[in-house]
Amino acid sequence: MNNYTTTPVCAPSNTTSCAVVGIEEISSPGYQINIFPNPANKDFTIETMATEKQSLKLFGLHGNLLFSDEFTGKTNFDVSTFSEGVYNLAIKKGGDLVYKKLIIVR
Repeated sequence: MNNYTTTPVCAPSNTTSCAVVGIEEISSPGYQINIFPNPANKDFTIETMATEKQSLKLFGLHGNLLFSDEFTGKTNFDVSTFSEGVYNLAIKKGGDLVYKKLIIVR
């Protein structure tokens, strides 16, 4: 007799062993953010109309914090030391929090 199941790990009937990891891009009404170029090579720019200080956090796909900084308005960020891949950005202004994806290619 075998000790395995034929039920897929993330089947709807399996609620105890399934973990889906990811992040959805979320915007906040009235808080517009432009990120370019995306995909980025050596650097990228964040542009907002906000005049107050904002915070940026860059996360790897496993949720590890790789970079954190504060900025105002239009700001350029160097990512030349990061590997190619998909990264998650969390940008916060006051009570508004926006999530975006950043792709780095070489």
